[in-house]
Amino acid sequence: MEPLNQNLPIDDRIFVSLLEDSGFKAVMADKANKQLLIGLLNEVLPPHDHIVDIVQYLDREQGLNTVNSKKTVLDLVCLTDDQRTIDIEVQRKMDGYFFQRCFYYAAGLYHRELSKNEKYRLLKPVYVISFLAEELTFEKETDRNPTRSLQGI
Repeated sequence: MEPLNQNLPIDDRIFVSLLEDSGFKAVMADKANKQLLIGLLNEVLPPHDHIVDIVQYLDREQGLNTVNSKKTVLDLVCLTDDQRTIDIEVQRKMDGYFFQRCFYYAAGLYHRELSKNEKYRLLKPVYVISFLAEELTFEKETDRNPTRSLQGI
């Protein structure tokens, strides 16, 4: 299948921003673009963690365990051929608790891996990969400088 606007002049082509949720999901969540997503993920993962194949796109909604549970909707979640779960998030505007939010997302994905009576040793890795428009800042216990970024670490 030929790309929709390949033969149009460059000024008449339709483009989407991959740094916007809608653009990222339109391109990367489309199963026809699975090889693009695998290539992107392999660019950011260390060589020993490279992905061979994505076998399933998972439900992006994390279910509610109780009436008072917080509902979360992830950007894109997939399962690799070796059963690793990968959550890919695109974030344009930073909030002070983005790291905690990603940790919460990962915990929810781990939580849904096991069924009743299954052993914890069956848990497979969960990755949260975030593409950010701004530097992620954080505060470390040993370094109380809240403007320090992950760059250089």
